[in-house]
Amino acid sequence: MTPGRPPQTAASLADLATVLGRMVGDEVALARAEMAQGFRRLVGGVVFLMAAAVLLLVALHMLAGSAAAALALAGVHPVLAPALVGGVLLLLAAGLILWAVLSLRTAHLMPIRTAARLRRDLHMIKEMMTHDPQT
Repeated sequence: MTPGRPPQTAASLADLATVLGRMVGDEVALARAEMAQGFRRLVGGVVFLMAAAVLLLVALHMLAGSAAAALALAGVHPVLAPALVGGVLLLLAAGLILWAVLSLRTAHLMPIRTAARLRRDLHMIKEMMTHDPQT
């Protein structure tokens, strides 16, 4: 024991070390959970992108078929049906591509909540360090 230091200081430092250890463990667990969630979103984005690619191929096939039928039939009305279906599929594919691109942003992989909790924990630690136990 050092002269001038109260005996409570050693216990307070031990308590602080215990709290810090628990906090670090909690933050690591939260960071892992956030990274896993971001990875799942990334995989979901890839799946949507693949679905959009399939729809795009179907839409192009439908539009090509309707264009060929339009030329062959020289403007007969039943040709418009596959063209409309192809147009709707193109719109659906565009929506899926937009959704996929938004899901693939790297910002979703960053552990935002963990960073906020770390700032809060650091603030709490500073307060614990400056708190005078004798008052």
